[in-house]
Amino acid sequence: MIPLVWVTVAPMIEAAIEYSHGELDLSDIQKRLMDEEMLLLAVSKGKDIVAALTVEKRIFASGKIVMNITTAGGEDLHLWMEKVNSVIDNLALEHKCTEIYIVGRPGWMRMLKNIGYGKIHTVVSKKVGE
Repeated sequence: MIPLVWVTVAPMIEAAIEYSHGELDLSDIQKRLMDEEMLLLAVSKGKDIVAALTVEKRIFASGKIVMNITTAGGEDLHLWMEKVNSVIDNLALEHKCTEIYIVGRPGWMRMLKNIGYGKIHTVVSKKVGE
């Protein structure tokens, strides 16, 4: 299904990638979706796809398994986030994950705290030599 919807979802995913601090790449995400290393969740309104998210299962060296929401982009976030959260919860349970992770902009916390997400880390960075 990825080739059928890619033209529609790629701009939404790319918009999220812009905030990844150079850590994500659209072609890599497409390849990982095609190789079934990631899953694509599409949100539709009627016949139109209005949002797209990518998720991946991460297994840490400690054995901890989390469902990581890698990208999320689209419109009307406030209308679909709770429903998508339910879908991701079910995926996480199915994949034996103990937590769901999102690495994103601080603005995400305004909405996500209302559906049970809490801050666990703060990531800071600087350019080498500065």
